[in-house]
Amino acid sequence: MFIEFAGHIYGYFKRYKAVDVKDKKTEEERVRKASNNTDVYCSACEYTNENIENSLYNSGIYADFDDHEDINHARLDAIKFCEVMIQSQIPKGVLQINFTGSKGFSVVVPKECINVDPSKIHNLVVKRIVVNIKKKLKLETIDEAVYDMRRQWRLENSINSKSGLYKIQLTYDELCFMNIEQIKRLAKEPRYIKRLKPESIWSLYKDFQAFKIKVIEDIKTREVQRKILTQRPEKILTGDHPPCIKSYLNGVGEGNRNKVMYLLSCYFRGRGVNKYECEKKITLINNKNNPPLDDEEIINILDSAYDGEKRNVGCNGVGMFTDLLKAKCNMLECSLMNHNKRTLFEVVTWNQM
Repeated sequence: MFIEFAGHIYGYFKRYKAVDVKDKKTEEERVRKASNNTDVYCSACEYTNENIENSLYNSGIYADFDDHEDINHARLDAIKFCEVMIQSQIPKGVLQINFTGSKGFSVVVPKECINVDPSKIHNLVVKRIVVNIKKKLKLETIDEAVYDMRRQWRLENSINSKSGLYKIQLTYDELCFMNIEQIKRLAKEPRYIKRLKPESIWSLYKDFQAFKIKVIEDIKTREVQRKILTQRPEKILTGDHPPCIKSYLNGVGEGNRNKVMYLLSCYFRGRGVNKYECEKKITLINNKNNPPLDDEEIINILDSAYDGEKRNVGCNGVGMFTDLLKAKCNMLECSLMNHNKRTLFEVVTWNQM
């Protein structure tokens, strides 16, 4: 099996070439040194070969809990998540619990506990399990956007540049009974806890397989929908859209596909399009991309766009959109521009028009 490390070097995010897991320790030391042990990561998944995009993969069951306004809210959600895992016969000492060094916590059930073979949809199954728990227990701080196949997970005992604190290991009891200030004091230096050796849990394996069947059924349904959409595209993308948006409705090439699909998803959401209808539109546009993105990437993009508060899309919208919109701006044909009063990229937010 192979893993992928990443880190920030001179302000740029760099993914390193995948390495065999038997070389993990040596590569991890090298990556930590290259980035001064600050903002360094390892893939949440392990892959069957070094060509990651064409690989099968697996991981543990992992969840990320973030709350910018109230870290304690994230802590309480993490506790509830751990309780579900413990009720599923996972020993407390096996759970990999961390304070991430800034705005939240993470919990990982080691992959040895599920003991499933690598597959092309493993991350979708993990996401389905976690989102199911999130909805049942109303765990608002769980981040649903961390389940792409190349997700990077911050290394334990590395420094989070946002706070200067370490991502530290916690026991279940510490998570339950320590307050945030006590946890932050612990995070001023590296911390090592001896965890129990994970073992296969039959009930967890069966639950995972049951969720996998549901994911496969969903994929088959989407394949049928995509064929239907391809036969009647003229009914899907009609409407009065700004020139910059229209320019992306016929798809794009490699390089900006993820950003453009995310931009359009946020745009449609801002125009009042529900997630189901948006999926139809984005699927049709993705079919025109060269080459199209995988279904799982489209699912993750839609989840990100529809998770939480709306992202403003417009001339003064989210920073990541600015270059995409400006590159295709045509003021003379834009119905949203008052040419006598507004200049390029002055305050305009389309979902408020």
